[in-house]
Amino acid sequence: RGYEVTGLLATGGFEEEEVLLDLAAAQALLGRPGQISRALVSAVTVPLDGFGRRDPGGMTKVEFEKWFCTPYVTSVARQVEEAMPGSRARPVWSLAEAEARVLSRLGILMAILAGLSLAAAALAVASTFAARVMGRRTEIALMRASGASAGQVVLLLGTEVLALGLVGGLLGGGLAAILVRALGAAVFGAPLEPGAALVPLSVAGALLVAAAGAVWPLRRALAL
Repeated sequence: RGYEVTGLLATGGFEEEEVLLDLAAAQALLGRPGQISRALVSAVTVPLDGFGRRDPGGMTKVEFEKWFCTPYVTSVARQVEEAMPGSRARPVWSLAEAEARVLSRLGILMAILAGLSLAAAALAVASTFAARVMGRRTEIALMRASGASAGQVVLLLGTEVLALGLVGGLLGGGLAAILVRALGAAVFGAPLEPGAALVPLSVAGALLVAAAGAVWPLRRALAL
């Protein structure tokens, strides 16, 4: 039986030195129907850390359960072997390490972007709050002239900006929960469930940004 060459692969990998044809045709050609010698499995994994590099044979039951349920490349290989009895799964370490480096750099990039976003938000709060303070300078001056202490002025204005930060944090957490599900469905084909710490972290971040942005306007208010 003859086979027609339909094209040449240019992948830059080992596929360029191989002949590719339909699996059933290859099995029939070799006289081994229903058999395979190797299967390449692609899986989304997390970078290996110290815990992921440990030998599962020396782990406790709780540690092994944590290792087994974490998508390390080693634990995924173990699950492949259990799903296909008699097989031997070998991670392609060059690809796994390359993916780990990319994920690590993406994490650093996202942290930098998050820091810049928080700094920009703090500057926006500072400029907006400074304008509000200048608009109320007569009121603040009358309070100071009537005997109001610096702490009372800070409490009055600080409570206002923190209340706005709390509302903004709650709204931001709700919006983030919606976007997580929408982006998960768009990118991964399945909606992602937001973590339980999403709203508390959103509120804490909003309060921190509000407090940082209010420092300079409050100093201006105390100088009136």
